[in-house]
Amino acid sequence: MAHLERFSDFFDQQASFWRDLYLEEDVYASIHRERRGWALQKVSELALADDSVVLDAGMGAGGLATTVAEAGLRVVGVDASAGMLSLARKTVRDCDLDDRIVTVHADAEDLPFPDEAFPLVMALGLVPWVDDAGRLVKELARVTAAGGHVILNADNLTRLTHALDPLLNPRLARLRRAVAGALGRGRPHGVRVTLHTRSGFERLLADAGLEILEVRPLGFGPFTVAGTHLLPHSLARGLNRLLQRLADHGIPMVRSTGCQHLVLARRPA
Repeated sequence: MAHLERFSDFFDQQASFWRDLYLEEDVYASIHRERRGWALQKVSELALADDSVVLDAGMGAGGLATTVAEAGLRVVGVDASAGMLSLARKTVRDCDLDDRIVTVHADAEDLPFPDEAFPLVMALGLVPWVDDAGRLVKELARVTAAGGHVILNADNLTRLTHALDPLLNPRLARLRRAVAGALGRGRPHGVRVTLHTRSGFERLLADAGLEILEVRPLGFGPFTVAGTHLLPHSLARGLNRLLQRLADHGIPMVRSTGCQHLVLARRPA
C-alpha cells in the first residue's frame, strides 16, 4: 500500500507532463508516439467486433483509450492516480466519448473485475511503475478472456541509452546507491522504476499463462551523459529512426538494446 500511495502521489504531481508529452518534439515524445501507434495497429489487426468492451489498465491521460473508442470499441479505463484520472475524464469529455469510455479509480494489481471479463487488455507504461510486476501481469491475464489478447510493455534493463550514461548504467547502480546514502539523498519521489531483460519479461508472461505472439524492441534515446543531452532534437530523432529500423530487421546487438519491450500476447483458449 505504501508503494501505491507513493505511485499515486507521484503521478498526481506529474499528470500534466504525461498529458503533454505526446505533443513535444523531442525523441522521448517521439518514442511514446511510436509506442501508441504500434498498439493501435495491433488493436486494428485483432479486428474485434464493434462495441467490444476492452480494458485500458493505467490509462493515464486517456489518449490511448479515446483513440481506441473512436475506432469503434468501448473502453473501461483504470488508473490508481486521481490526478491522471481527472485528466483522462477531461480528455473523454473533450472528445465527446462519455458514452463509450468508463473510468475507474483502482489499483491495476487488484482489478475490480471478474475473471475473463475482456477480449483485449492494454497496459502501456504501467509495468515499470508497479510494486510487483509478476502480480500485475497475472492480474491482467486473469481478466483477459480465453482466446483474448494483452498488449503491454516493459522498460529494458539492457537499453543502450543507460549503458552510455554513468548516472543511468545499471552496472553502477550499487555505487550510486552507496553515494546517495552517504550524502543522505534518496529517490526524490520515492518510486522505484523496474527494468526487465527481454527473457525476464517473457518469463513473467509465461508464468501468468500468456502465450507471446510478438515482441518488438522500441526506442533509442534520448542519449545523455550525466543527464545532459548529447544531440539536438532533430538529430536525436533521426538516430532513433535509424536504430529502430535496424532493430526491426533483427540486427544483432541493436535488437536487444531498445528502451522498451513491446509485447502482443494471448491467453490460450
